[in-house]
Amino acid sequence: MNKRLNEALPVQYYHGVFTIPKELRGLFLYNKKVCLNILFKSVSKTLQQVTKRNLKMNIGYITILHTWDQKLNFHLHIHCVIAAGGLSDDKTKWIAIKNKHYLLPVKKLSKVFRGKFLFYLNKAFNKGLIKIEKNAFINICSITSKNDWVVYLQRPLGGAEQVLKYLSRYTHKVGISNKRIKSYDGNYVVFSYRDRQDNNMEKELKIPGLLFVQKFILHIVPRRFVKIRFYGFMVNRFMSFFDY
Repeated sequence: MNKRLNEALPVQYYHGVFTIPKELRGLFLYNKKVCLNILFKSVSKTLQQVTKRNLKMNIGYITILHTWDQKLNFHLHIHCVIAAGGLSDDKTKWIAIKNKHYLLPVKKLSKVFRGKFLFYLNKAFNKGLIKIEKNAFINICSITSKNDWVVYLQRPLGGAEQVLKYLSRYTHKVGISNKRIKSYDGNYVVFSYRDRQDNNMEKELKIPGLLFVQKFILHIVPRRFVKIRFYGFMVNRFMSFFDY
C-alpha cells in the first residue's frame, strides 16, 4: 500500500456513479459481456467529452463495475474515481480544479451518457452482437431514450490513501461478503443489508436458499472480464495496485 501511495498524485478525488435504467437490465442479463463493455465505453466517452468541453483538460479516472444493491438485486451501475485536475492538451502542465466542491454538470453528464450508450448499443445490435427480437429492442430503446438517466457526483472522497482503500474493497468482491450471511438452516438464508431508505439502518432479509443462489449468480461476470478500468494518467498511477 505504501508503495502505491508514493505513486499516486497528491490531489483529491471525486466520486461519481452512472446507473443503467431498470428497463435495460434484462438485455444485460442475456448479453452480459457485450452490454457491460458498452457500459464502460459509454461512461468513459462521456467523462472525456464533458470534461474536455467544460474544464478544458485531459483527466485521469478509474471506473468500477457494480451489479448489485444491498438486497442482491441486479442493479447495474459504475462507480468512478476522478482526479481533481488534469493535463493540458500538450500534456506538459497540470491544471487544478478551481471549484473544489463542483466538478461537472450532472444533467449534462446524464444526457451525454444516455446518448452514447444507446448509440453504441444500436451499433452492436446492427452488427448482430445483441440477442433480442427486433421489435422488443426498438421498444426498449424508445422508452429509455425519453427518460432521464441517473448520474451522481459526490464531493471529493479524499486523497490517494482514501481512494486506494475504497478500491481495495471491490477488487475481488462479488455481491455479498461472508460476514453479511447470518444463517442457513437448509431451506432459508438470512443475510444483513443496509436500508438506504431508512437512514442506512442495518436490517436482515430471509429468503429461500435457491433464490439466494439465483440472486448471487446474477453478479458473476464473464470469464476474464475486467471490472476495474483505468483511463488517462490513472493507467500508470494505479494499475499496478491490482493483481488480475
